[in-house]
Amino acid sequence: MFRNIRKPLALLLAIATALMIMPAFAETVTVDELLGTLEGETYTNTFLGLGCDLSGMHFNTKEEIETINNLTKTLLTEDVAAMADANITVMMAEAQGSQQSLMIQVQNMKEYAATYRTIGLKAIAETSLSQYVSMFEAQGMTDVQLTVADQDIGGQTFTSYNMDYNYLGLHMYTRQVWMLKDDYIVYITATSASENTKDELFTRFFLLQ
Repeated sequence: MFRNIRKPLALLLAIATALMIMPAFAETVTVDELLGTLEGETYTNTFLGLGCDLSGMHFNTKEEIETINNLTKTLLTEDVAAMADANITVMMAEAQGSQQSLMIQVQNMKEYAATYRTIGLKAIAETSLSQYVSMFEAQGMTDVQLTVADQDIGGQTFTSYNMDYNYLGLHMYTRQVWMLKDDYIVYITATSASENTKDELFTRFFLLQ
């Protein structure tokens, strides 16, 4: 049941974040670098400088991620120039038999990156609250409550959205952390039917040295 629920939830979040400013990806980033790797139950993305402990979770394969991004082998080259004007999902995982999922998306801000860095992600998130609520409501979520809060990952503080809402007969909780990596904005999203579990999911993430 949850697999059928998780994918719409993840895709709704993908759609919502994709409605932000969407410049093209840099041509120097390869698909493999962008998607990261899984060794055992540890996911690492050296391009983003981010890792995640996925023990006990199902990790979507590269082929499944490409399907989520609506990409085919005919579109993919050795770089990601074909991925222009989109948020790209680089990692998705779920806890088998429970309503928990993790997702990482990236977006190349290019000339907007400096502005985001100057204004600050927290200020941008705070001014976008009503826009995001409208986006989620348009996708069928109800009773949406959205706030901006700090989230610690690896001893560093990042801006996050905390959200609870009703969807497909369930009351769900989502936390989405924003971080800047060079010219890229990274969206890290944890979704769960339990507010405490949603918080615990973020303890799985770590920064690469």
